[in-house]
Amino acid sequence: MLDNDFRSIIDKFNIISNKGWIKAVNKSLGAIGLTFEHELNKEPDNEFFPDYNSVEIKCLGRYSRYPIGLFACSFDGPGDNEIDRITQLYGYYDSIFTDKKIIYSPLRFNSFSTVKDLYHFKLEFCDDRILLCVYDLNYNLIEKVSYVLISTLYAHFMIKLQNLALVRASKKVVDNVKYFRYYKISLYKLISFDKFIDLLKNDIITVNLVCRLSKSGYKIGRYSNQSLVFQIKPFYLNKLYNLIYSCENGASNVEK
Repeated sequence: MLDNDFRSIIDKFNIISNKGWIKAVNKSLGAIGLTFEHELNKEPDNEFFPDYNSVEIKCLGRYSRYPIGLFACSFDGPGDNEIDRITQLYGYYDSIFTDKKIIYSPLRFNSFSTVKDLYHFKLEFCDDRILLCVYDLNYNLIEKVSYVLISTLYAHFMIKLQNLALVRASKKVVDNVKYFRYYKISLYKLISFDKFIDLLKNDIITVNLVCRLSKSGYKIGRYSNQSLVFQIKPFYLNKLYNLIYSCENGASNVEK
């Protein structure tokens, strides 16, 4: 049985889908989602809460297999701005703003990630937290102090991601302008937070450590993307969620 929030997003999707090709709101990589949110009269944000009532919305292109960003969070400690400390110690200088360090690295539990041939990173579960382990190139441990609490992940995930809508769209470009046609919506309900942790331990849900600088706009040259980003590939969604409804080009299918 679909609840009211799911029924409402289906109604909104049908209205948007019936419009056909819709001009993108901008040329950014995230234009497919921003355009859909614009059609919902929703302003862009980085809120802790779901996009539409109790439903988090994710948008992908027709053939995209790129990971879906679930949520982002900061380290809980030991410092107040731990990602800053990590970046200054283990990051590398930006190619444009050469006086400032940045860092981007995948983080895994079952394999090492190499940061610019400088260090190896790895994640480790320890009691109530996840630790970032930093090694030199000879795999000698340098430190194991930066952490995020399981309770932090629980709060982010359970508030934002219990209900998920995955929207698919076709894309075309006319005179260097993007247009999207939103043709499919799939609705999911979370299996459990324990399942999230299990997938995290097995590197099915992956983590990226990100500390970057804005390259345009009024924030140019300033740090604006500093967090741990949790992702999952689209074909793994059924390991984390139960599909309860899907609709493509007017044909619906209720799974549960």
